[in-house]
Parts: sequence; C-alpha cells; structure tokens
Amino acid sequence: MSMERSYNKLTEEQQDFFRNLSTFIGEKIYFYGSIQRIDYIQGKSDIDIDIFTNDTSNLIQKICTFIDSEKHQFKKTILNINGKVIYGLKTFYTNKIDNIKAEISVFNQSYKDVVLKDRLEVIYLPLYKVIFLYIVKILYYHFSIISIDIYRQMKRLIMNSSEIKFIALDINN
Repeated sequence: MSMERSYNKLTEEQQDFFRNLSTFIGEKIYFYGSIQRIDYIQGKSDIDIDIFTNDTSNLIQKICTFIDSEKHQFKKTILNINGKVIYGLKTFYTNKIDNIKAEISVFNQSYKDVVLKDRLEVIYLPLYKVIFLYIVKILYYHFSIISIDIYRQMKRLIMNSSEIKFIALDINN
C-alpha cells in the first residue's frame, strides 16, 4: 500500500481538497494513521498527513494561504523515534462544510525516511489491535460513553505506545 494514497475511500470533497493542496504546495502528501486502516470512521476520524520539504518556512506559508490560516496555528513538534529526535510543525484543519478534519504535519526532507518508517508501524497493526481500536472509537464517537482523555489513553495502550512519542509546543515560545 502506498502511503501517498489512502486505504479508505475519501469523499469527493476530501479527494479534491488533498489533491488541490498537494498541487498548490508542490509537494506529495503522505497519509498515515487510521485512514490507512479499517478502524477509520468516515465523518468522525481525522485524516493524518505528513508533508516533507527542504524549505519548511515557505511550505508553512503556502499551507496557511491554502487553508486560510495563520502561521501561529502551527505548533512545533518534537518526535522521539527510536532515540532520534525529529523536529516538525503540526496544525489541525477543519472544514465542516466538506467534512474535512485533517492533522497536517510538516517535516524537513532529511527526516522523511525515518518518519515514514515509523508511520508504517502505526499502519500495519495486528488485526486484534485494529479491532480494539475500532471498538474504542465506536464507544467514543457513536455512544459518547468515554471521555476524550480515556479515548486517547486507550488508543495509546492498544497501540503499545504508553510513552508519548511527540510533544507539541507553542510556536511562539
């Protein structure tokens, strides 16, 4: 499976958004997370994407222009991948009209191989973990019987990532 395409079918509006974003910024978009697994829930789950570039400042400005956002809405992120510290930027984009919820992460091109290899571990989970994730999502999204904090804790537990792999920092600090 190519990470440049999603396992789950995107709506026509979502396809247009990501295709137009990629064209506008001149970079490939890599999908990861639940959009690449069977636990994705259309209209509820967000769509996680990574974008790699040699000029993060210019790319952030292009993304901001495209999504009508401000640069300060991007948060600095620090990932710990097998002891290697990876720096990036992340923002969340929502368009309720077209039902688009996307978490957009931007990294320097030099981190691409390390980040994509790590993302594959999140995509190719054992079937029992994906089933548990789906059940937790149903409890959270459809029945609202667990809080967002419990939902996040359960996701980390199921994915064997009790340690937080990234930290989001305010870009102005």
